[in-house]
Amino acid sequence: MIDWMRRKHRSIALRTVEVEYIAANEACRKVLWIPNLFVELFNQELEVTVIYSNNQSCVKLSQNPMFHDMSKHIEIMYQYICDMLQRRAIRLYYISTDE
Repeated sequence: MIDWMRRKHRSIALRTVEVEYIAANEACRKVLWIPNLFVELFNQELEVTVIYSNNQSCVKLSQNPMFHDMSKHIEIMYQYICDMLQRRAIRLYYISTDE
């Protein structure tokens, strides 16, 4: 799935990991409605949605929300992805962009 949206964010990220974390959270929110749509339209269940990130710190931060040094100032609304990972609604993997 490809999604494009342009809007001004209400928060300021101080590090790359924060930007990637916020982007992964937005992707998580957008892709979780698709399985429900497939069930309603086609009566067909989908497998767990996989989200790829090119930032290893973002993946580790999402999988371990107790990583306080980097996450204590990130707003609570961006912790949604941690909850969805714990519920096994999505999977988040690191994919290297080095060739």
